[in-house]
Amino acid sequence: MLNIDALDTLIAIVVVLLILSLIVQAIQSLVKKLFKLKSKEIEKSLLILFNNIIDKNERPKTPAASGVQTPSGAAGEPADEATTPEKLVGKVLEQFRDCGRTTKFKNPVLESISKEDLLKVLARVKSRAFPSGHLEKFEGLYRQVEALEQKIESLVAGDLLQGAASAKFAEMREVLSPLINDFKAVVSGGSVSKDVLLGDLLALREVKLDDALAILSAAQESVARDIEAERAAKNDVTVTALQALSKELAAVARVIGQIGQLADQAFGALRAQLDHVGNWYDTVMQGFAERYHRHMRNVSLYISIGVVIFFNVNIIRIYRNLSTDEIQRTLIVRAGEKMIDDRRSAAAANAGAGADANANAPTMEDLRKDVETIKSYAATYQGFGLSPITWDQVKAWMGTLGPGDQWLSHRLGDIKTLLGWALTVLLLSVGAPFWQDALESLFGVKNLLRKKSDTRNVESGSGEGQPRS
Repeated sequence: MLNIDALDTLIAIVVVLLILSLIVQAIQSLVKKLFKLKSKEIEKSLLILFNNIIDKNERPKTPAASGVQTPSGAAGEPADEATTPEKLVGKVLEQFRDCGRTTKFKNPVLESISKEDLLKVLARVKSRAFPSGHLEKFEGLYRQVEALEQKIESLVAGDLLQGAASAKFAEMREVLSPLINDFKAVVSGGSVSKDVLLGDLLALREVKLDDALAILSAAQESVARDIEAERAAKNDVTVTALQALSKELAAVARVIGQIGQLADQAFGALRAQLDHVGNWYDTVMQGFAERYHRHMRNVSLYISIGVVIFFNVNIIRIYRNLSTDEIQRTLIVRAGEKMIDDRRSAAAANAGAGADANANAPTMEDLRKDVETIKSYAATYQGFGLSPITWDQVKAWMGTLGPGDQWLSHRLGDIKTLLGWALTVLLLSVGAPFWQDALESLFGVKNLLRKKSDTRNVESGSGEGQPRS
């Protein structure tokens, strides 16, 4: 049966492994923040995402690739450059920088990014940086809006509008004014600006053309009634004028209908491309999670190797020492009890906590806290009477490399040390949470053994002094 001393030795070993695992975890957190490992992996994921959503056939060809010298734009503007996924990622990072998600040195940080965040950021990217053919469609749409404005202005300037039709036409003009004004806001040099934001183009769709068509239809019905009335009165001149007005209103209706069709095409192309982002997001981010966890496991392994070598942790030797040194073993076990109590207190304090802090850019204060945490755990480890490897020990080991009578025995010792280090690294690879749970379980077993031992002592004491049969 497992006795208390053997159990305490096992608990002490677990406490040592837990402290070392916490050191590895704190160093990993510091490295992750210092080198922005998560941000870099997210950037790679964004690159994969844009590689999938931007069809290679849609990407403008560079002059070198096409063999044709591309002329400069209007008013001496430089020719458009080919949009690549790398450039689009750069545009997205610029927007995150503008949103304040940066380090102290103004470098963009993407500790987390949701689908909604990405779509909002893309809405603030210049339209020409997101090729999907939508600009050409919006250009055609603007030409129709421009034609509509000219027809409206010509009707208003003429003398055809009168009576109820004039009132309805004014009402329709008021409904269409936001659409016309919004297009004027995104126009540069008589055409849709290539620097317009995607979000501004999407906002154009808020105008309801159905309302304008309904009002225009009411105006046409009013004109038709007026025509019948004037015919009955045999006012031929007025009838002719009203018929001309009816034709103009019909022409306006056709233009509005064409605008509706072109709007569906323009917004459909843009919306489809943004929907493509959303559709690919989940797939790409799942790959990001797998890639990031694999990367961090490798980082954790390298850190574990460094920690084990620096602290000269040979778990086999530590077990032998703890099994014979009761004072050191008791010291470590008591430290383990305190760690369990602290963990429960921290868990209670963090219950119902808000958003994950990792979503924010790490600050210098965060880095300083990680450094202090590492120092604290290292001090706890050394407080157990376990010290890191010293330079004198390194020099002494180097002195054994030369030929001598003890060379073989030293090398056998090196092999044992390497095996002890390798076993320790293997044990640390399971992570601090595992050893925290293991420590709580071992203390539970210890308490159970104590209760059973106390019960036996009470039963034994109650039978003392009984007469022999």
